[in-house]
Amino acid sequence: MSAVLRALLGRLGRVVLAVGAALLALIWIRRDAVQDARRDARAQARKEAADAHARMLDAAGDRPRDRDTLARRLRDGRF
Repeated sequence: MSAVLRALLGRLGRVVLAVGAALLALIWIRRDAVQDARRDARAQARKEAADAHARMLDAAGDRPRDRDTLARRLRDGRF
């Protein structure tokens, strides 16, 4: 009886170990996918911020230099 029980537990143990390893692998894959999604979101936010900053710098380069230039642009309708 002891040999049969030991053989059953050995086979069951291997099955449980294989299922546990598969579950652990799935958990790691899901965690990596979540981290990749977060990394992509951060990269997208960084890119949008850089684009906005570049637009602000372009706008600052086109600003009127003094009040007279501003008044002239407002009169001409180019502001």
